[in-house]
Amino acid sequence: MVGESDSVLAPEVLSKRLKSRPRSIIYGWPTVVFIDRDHKPKVAPLFVVPVDPEQDSETRWTLHATMEPEFNLAIIASGLFDTSLAEEVGEFLGDGLPFGDAGAFGALTEQTSRLLGFDVMSPLQAESLVTSFGHKRGVYNAAISVLAEPHSFTASLRQELRKLESCRDWTATAAAHFKSKGLNQ
Repeated sequence: MVGESDSVLAPEVLSKRLKSRPRSIIYGWPTVVFIDRDHKPKVAPLFVVPVDPEQDSETRWTLHATMEPEFNLAIIASGLFDTSLAEEVGEFLGDGLPFGDAGAFGALTEQTSRLLGFDVMSPLQAESLVTSFGHKRGVYNAAISVLAEPHSFTASLRQELRKLESCRDWTATAAAHFKSKGLNQ
């Protein structure tokens, strides 16, 4: 999804889960492992893209990206980074992501990881993902799929942004750039 194509066959494990009830999916790559304030490892994708699952006549599931990949702002919003880092990342990625060029996207991903202060723990090649990763802080060449009820992730985000609107200090967070975009869209 973040390499050269905007669709991919779903892995067998995900296909089995989709058979019971199709859902919206957020696909993310690569996997970032970080240690939270409680000193426990957490995982999140560095880049995310919403995807729609579709079943073909042979009952295989294909995942189709509904937009181009984007930086996962939840990493910066975790409270583990200085809020000014959001601006640095925004400026660095300002011209967009080189979707369709797996090599360039991998190089940009590695540079973004280092900008955030993460070590790259396995070569970042979207076309040859690893199936497991450790608990050590860093970036791993693994993908994450998050199943959600249709549009629930969007509704949750809008609800959170509305809460932030009433706070006085939210403009100093990673969500500050949403102020000019409007919350009622």
